[in-house]
Amino acid sequence: MGLVTKGSIKDISKEEIKDEALDQQELEFLLSRIKDMTFKGSELEILTKVVLKLQNRYIKLTDNK
Repeated sequence: MGLVTKGSIKDISKEEIKDEALDQQELEFLLSRIKDMTFKGSELEILTKVVLKLQNRYIKLTDNK
């Protein structure tokens, strides 16, 4: 997988991705911000997918405590 930084692509490993996983506080922040935002109808499908992924990750984090 690659990450675009300053016009170039940097290869990152799966381990680096895991190290950058969102913690509970960050997930709560994102879900709270999304809740208060307004979206276009054309964005609804992708928004639903993203929110479901964020919610599932949040549930896994809170269940493991």
